Amino acid sequence: MLALIAATFIATAPQTHMRPILLDCTIVEATGADVSKWYPSNVVVDEDRVIRDGFTTGLVGFIVRPPSTWLLDHQAQKITTPEESSASYPVDEWSPAVVTGRYTAPAGSWFTFRYNRINKRLTLTSAPTQDMRQEWKDTTGGEMPMIISRVQRCSEV
Repeated sequence: MLALIAATFIATAPQTHMRPILLDCTIVEATGADVSKWYPSNVVVDEDRVIRDGFTTGLVGFIVRPPSTWLLDHQAQKITTPEESSASYPVDEWSPAVVTGRYTAPAGSWFTFRYNRINKRLTLTSAPTQDMRQEWKDTTGGEMPMIISRVQRCSEV
């Protein structure tokens, strides 16, 4: 009888891991994200040049820091940010331990979102295409990394 009561409770209990989650995050690690290293060593790199080159090549989305606020919505199956209208990932996985999403742009570059609900770390990974990296090299003379990864420590608010 006790097993039946426990099974009924578990089956009817609200699934708190399914409610929307608002994250407030801070970058704690970055790999390949230091844009000054994307230039040849003999080039003076300043913010104006980086922004200009980012817009000229169409790669500014790989240069800017990611948002620090995210909304994870299980019901809508979307991961969005109130900071900008364009950043949106469809949910791939939603569990008590992890929420993931992935977006592939029409040009072929891809972006992933992986929030570990246990340690409260969010990993954002992006990969420009070979053509994009070649465009960067042709414009700046430098090498853009194949993978750009940023890790954020988050609190659920």
